[in-house]
Amino acid sequence: MQNIIKVSTQTNVQRLAKSIEQGLRQQESVNLVSVGAGALNQKIKAVIEASGRFYTKGVKLSYNHSFTNVSDGKVAISTKVLKERIGLIQATSAL
Repeated sequence: MQNIIKVSTQTNVQRLAKSIEQGLRQQESVNLVSVGAGALNQKIKAVIEASGRFYTKGVKLSYNHSFTNVSDGKVAISTKVLKERIGLIQATSAL
């Protein structure tokens, strides 16, 4: 089952980053959906925060954006966050 997390301008960045982290522990990807610039801003900050948490464990997060229609006729930006192993040697040597 695919995790879908709705993001708004009021979404707490730290909580969203933890939700991304928990979702990616269970699955290979998490899907985040946002409508509007403020929600997109919160989403990007949370993905960056989650990336930092995973990077120290030798896991790199990548993401793909796409447009999707939501039920009320608005267009949302869907972001699929994926994890990939980079190994601890690469992670520490990049610093």
